[in-house]
Amino acid sequence: MSQLQQQITSFISTAKVDKLSAKNTNNAEESAFTEKNGDKQNIINPAKRLHSCLSSSSDHSICIENELDEIKQSLKNVPKKSDLTEIVTEIFKSLSENLKKQIKKEIMSEVKSEVEKLKTNYDSKISHLHDKLNTIEFENGNLLEKNASLHSDLRKMREVVDENNKKATESVRLGNWNEQYSRKKNVKIYHLPENRNEDLPHSLLNELKNQVKLDINPSEVVAMHRIPGKEGNPRPVLIKFLRMDTKISLLRKKKAINEALKVRIGDDITKLNQGLLNRLYQHDNVISSWYYNGHVYGSDEEGTRHRSIIQFLLLVAGIEQNPGPDQSNKKNLKIVHNNVCSLLPKLDLINNELHDYDIICISESHLDKSITDDQIKLNGFHKPIRLDRNRHGGVRPNDKPFMNNLIRNKIRHRNRIHHKAKTSNNPDHWKKFREIRNEIISLVRKAKDDYKCKLTSQLIDKNNPPGKMVAHCQRFPPFLEHDGQIFIHPLDKSEILNNHFADIANIDIEPEIPDNNEPPPCHLNKFVITEKEILDQLKILKVNKPAGPDSISPRILKRGC
Repeated sequence: MSQLQQQITSFISTAKVDKLSAKNTNNAEESAFTEKNGDKQNIINPAKRLHSCLSSSSDHSICIENELDEIKQSLKNVPKKSDLTEIVTEIFKSLSENLKKQIKKEIMSEVKSEVEKLKTNYDSKISHLHDKLNTIEFENGNLLEKNASLHSDLRKMREVVDENNKKATESVRLGNWNEQYSRKKNVKIYHLPENRNEDLPHSLLNELKNQVKLDINPSEVVAMHRIPGKEGNPRPVLIKFLRMDTKISLLRKKKAINEALKVRIGDDITKLNQGLLNRLYQHDNVISSWYYNGHVYGSDEEGTRHRSIIQFLLLVAGIEQNPGPDQSNKKNLKIVHNNVCSLLPKLDLINNELHDYDIICISESHLDKSITDDQIKLNGFHKPIRLDRNRHGGVRPNDKPFMNNLIRNKIRHRNRIHHKAKTSNNPDHWKKFREIRNEIISLVRKAKDDYKCKLTSQLIDKNNPPGKMVAHCQRFPPFLEHDGQIFIHPLDKSEILNNHFADIANIDIEPEIPDNNEPPPCHLNKFVITEKEILDQLKILKVNKPAGPDSISPRILKRGC
C-alpha cells in the first residue's frame, strides 16, 4: 500500500510538470493558428520548434496519458472511504460476534462447571439429609413405641394410685372413726386454773359437787390428767369416764359448770373432725355445725341437717346433690345428679366419691366447647354426653321489640357513669352522664321509628304469608268499642273500664249500722303481756320489713331492745 502511494505521488508530480509544458506548446500553436487565419494582432511570434522536438513532446504526452490511464485503472482498484467504512463495520461486527460467542462459550462452560459442583454438593447434602431423616424416623418410631408403653404404664400406675387413694381415704376414714370411737367417753375442760402439785381428780370432783351439785363417784373416772395446750393458757384437762351415762350427766350441766367454774367443757374430738368443724364454720353455705356422739353435724341455708362427712366434703367443694329417686329401679341402676361449681378441679373428688354409681349427671354453668371431652372424662365411665348452653343467650321476654345491642350497651354505660357521678359528684362526670343520656334518647327514638316502619312494610307487603300476618296482629292488644266508638290507647280503655266498674259498684242504699250497745265479750285487760315477751318478739323482728302504723322502722325497734 505504501509503495502504491509513493508511485501515485511521483506520477502526479511528473504529470504536473508535463502539463505545464504542454500548456505552453498549446499556446504557441494557438498563436500560429491565429496568424494563419489572418488575425491582426501585434503579437511577436516565437521561433518555431524543431521537428524532433515536436515528435518527442507528443510521445511524452502520450506516455503521460498512458500513465494517467494506468493510474486511473490502478485508482479504480483502490477502495473508497465508504467502502472502507463498510469493511471496517463488517469486520467489527464479525469480531464482536466471534467475541460474544467466545465469551458466551466460556461463561456457559463456567456455569456448567459451577452447576455440576452445586448439583454434586446438593446431592451429597440431600443424601445426608435423607440418611438423617431415616434415622430420625427410626428414632421417632422407637420413641412412639416407648411413649405408648409409658402411657400404658402410666395408665396402670394411675389406676394403682387411684386405688391406693381410695384405700388410703378409706383407711383414714376408718382410722378417724376408730379414734373418735375410742374418745367417745372422753371430756375436755378448758381454762381450768392450774396449780403446782395439784390433786386434780379430788379437787375437781369436790368443786363440781359443791358448786354445781354434781356428785360423781371417783370410781367412774378412769383417768384425769392435763394434756399439752397453747402457750400462755392453762393446759386442758382430759377426763375419761368408765360409763357413757356419767359423761352425759356431766354434759347436761355443761352451762352451769361453765358459769360456775369459768371454764369451757367440750367433747374430745379428733384432729380431722375438729378441722372439718372449723371449715364448716367458715363456709358460707353452712349456717351452723356441731359435734355429737361421734358424728359431725351441720345445717345449710335451707335448714337441712347433714351428718355424713362425704356430704360435707361435697358441700364445701361446691358440689350439691340434686333430689332424685331414693331407690334404684328393678335393674339396680344407680343414678346421681350433681350441681358442680368449677368442674375441672373437682374431678378427682367426684371420681373417688361417686364411682359406685352407674350414671353420673353433672350440671355446670361455665362448661363450653373450649373444654374437651377428654378433660372431663371420669375413669371407668364412657365418653360424656354433653349439652352445652348457647353463649349468645336466650330470649328476653321483657325486652322491648325495638331494643338492640347498641342501646343496651349505652344503657349499661349510662348506669355506670351515673353511679360514678353520684359517688364523686364531679361536674365532668355529670356532664358526661347527660351526654350519654341524650344519646340514648335519640337512639331509642330512632329505633322506635325504624321498628314502626318495619312493621308497616311487613303489613303492606303482599308477599307475606297469612300466618305471619296473623302473628303480627296477635301482638297488639284488642280494641275496645264503647258507645259506637273504637278506643285504641291504653289510657282511654282503662278510663272506660274504671267508669264501668264504678257505675256497677255504686249502691244507692247504704247499709244500716246495727243498733247493738252490748259490749264485746273480750277485753284487752284479760291478756297479760309481759316485758320479756315483748323483748322476745323484738329480738326476732325482721329488719327488712316495712314500718307499721306507727311509722317506726323495725331496725330502730330491734336496736332499742
